[in-house]
Amino acid sequence: MNPITREDIEHVVAEKDCSLMQAKEILRNRQQRKQVREAQNISDLKAVLFAPSGGEIMKTKTSELVGAALDWAVAKALDTEPGWDAVNSKAVLLPYSTDWALSGPLIEREDISFRKYHRPDSAAHGTYYAMTCRKSGATIVWHKDRSFRGPTPLIAAMRCYVASKLGDEVEIPEELNGPHP
Repeated sequence: MNPITREDIEHVVAEKDCSLMQAKEILRNRQQRKQVREAQNISDLKAVLFAPSGGEIMKTKTSELVGAALDWAVAKALDTEPGWDAVNSKAVLLPYSTDWALSGPLIEREDISFRKYHRPDSAAHGTYYAMTCRKSGATIVWHKDRSFRGPTPLIAAMRCYVASKLGDEVEIPEELNGPHP
């Protein structure tokens, strides 16, 4: 795959009337879509989805993962193949951070517990905390420094799972680690 050049970026900026960063993201997405179309088998698809274009990897704190970056990290921790969207004939990342049907069995198997923080006078009010508890009959002592937070129970639980398998920092393809809504 050819590297993205300054001229390519400038052309997209003029064509789409967008910022340099947006143009670079558009070009990366075009390259990845082309690679997916040209993939001959599931191994090729895995290489496209699980390897960053251009070899660009960013270390990211597990506690900050969201969206596609979190779903990618969960798949990496599970050591799974990407999913296949038969309707659109493309490889996809499974939405572990938003789909209870996918993540519920994982939460149960890994013995991940979570709770919602209730304290209206705190900025953390409404935040979910998740942690693993492997000892039979052990009492869970919740502490913000020993659990993983998230705006939803699934995000907190998936961050906890990724940290338990891959550590507090994860190498994520840069294109998955962009700005989040």
